[in-house]
Amino acid sequence: MTDLNRVKWVQARLSLARGEFAASLSQLRIVERAFRQSGLPLNAALLSLDIVEALICLDRRDEALHVAGAALHDLGGAKLSHHAATALSYLRDLLGSTARPRQHIKHVRTYIEELQFDPQRLFLPLPD
Repeated sequence: MTDLNRVKWVQARLSLARGEFAASLSQLRIVERAFRQSGLPLNAALLSLDIVEALICLDRRDEALHVAGAALHDLGGAKLSHHAATALSYLRDLLGSTARPRQHIKHVRTYIEELQFDPQRLFLPLPD
């Protein structure tokens, strides 16, 4: 993956944070293709979580559920602990019913990022 793709990813995440959901989604999808072609499953999974967040913000929950499932598949290639799969399964199952989807997406994303440095860390869901 090139540094240019990383910059585009950061720009897309900034658009997402600013509430520019449609623009962010478009940018994220472009970078997603580059990540998949580069064979970087962890980055593809993290990027998928950003896409899930944008889709949720655009009230496209069914599509978000599909992308969350794809992220779970991507993580299989990343060789992270089974805890990462647990976290993504939790998120996928919760997306259809939670009133706070963005908080849960961010929680799972942060957990997976930190799991790279602490592979034995257990996943704990957010309290209700």
